[in-house]
Amino acid sequence: KVREKFPLQMAEIQGAVIAADINDDGKVELVTTDTHGNVAAWSAKGDELWEVHLKSLIPQA
Repeated sequence: KVREKFPLQMAEIQGAVIAADINDDGKVELVTTDTHGNVAAWSAKGDELWEVHLKSLIPQA
C-alpha cells in the first residue's frame, strides 16, 4: 500500500534520502536533494517541512 502524499514530488533524486530526527521532536523526518539544487525536509507522513534552493546545482555521484 502506498502512503498518502507519497511519492514525494521533486525533480530527479539520485542521491540518498536521509532519515533522521532533524528537529528533535522524537519523530523521523526525511531530507532529500534533487538535481535542480533543492534541499527539502519532509515528515514521515509526507508533509513538506521546509525547502531551500541552492544557487548551484547539486552534483550527483
